[in-house]
Amino acid sequence: MPGSSPLIAVTGEHDRRTGLWQPREAYLKAIEDAGGSPFAIQAPQELDGAAGLLLTGGGDIAPRRYGHPAHPALGPVDEERDELELALVAEAMERNLLILAICRGMQVMVVACGGSLWQDLPSELPHSVGHGRGAGRSTGTSKRAAHSVALSPGTLAANACGAIGFEVNSSHHQAAQVIAGGLVISGWAPDGIAEAVELPGARFVLGAQWHPEDMLDRAEQARIFGAFIAAARG
Repeated sequence: MPGSSPLIAVTGEHDRRTGLWQPREAYLKAIEDAGGSPFAIQAPQELDGAAGLLLTGGGDIAPRRYGHPAHPALGPVDEERDELELALVAEAMERNLLILAICRGMQVMVVACGGSLWQDLPSELPHSVGHGRGAGRSTGTSKRAAHSVALSPGTLAANACGAIGFEVNSSHHQAAQVIAGGLVISGWAPDGIAEAVELPGARFVLGAQWHPEDMLDRAEQARIFGAFIAAARG
């Protein structure tokens, strides 16, 4: 209802101490600052009562999930996490829940919708700008702009950010290759790599290849979470 604090399921890394999936604090804070109530989701059935799903960053996705052989530069994969998050996307879409997918999360959404990934940008697309390999979120670097992003005017991505061009951080070496299942690309890096995808006609299904949760001091980055929570409030 209007004015309520929507419940948002948030994916995370495997915590070996507890055996649970635990998101980074930055994601939880971004949801809370926007007016939502986040929780660390452990299974698809826990989407009961949730208004939306936030798919977070992390390691590489196993290429067998999209029918490709493993590239020599493929990083460590977590098959259990892949299985959970692909199931979460399917369940969330079945329930018509809102989805915000960040970095790995965007890649998971692409794969869940039938698409595929570049497994290693530096070797497969050597012309690409420096997107990184996942080390870009250490203290002092996570807020640093790496390259620009251009969004298509009038898209969910542009409307959510309140801008069609800005600088973003970057912390990935995989990226969307083939887009399927109704998803469309709505944002690009200067090298043509997809930086935003969305599902036209859905209430709110948006993927961002960068890490807005680490740049909340920039208005357009904070607005992404604000738009997500505003849509969850209905």
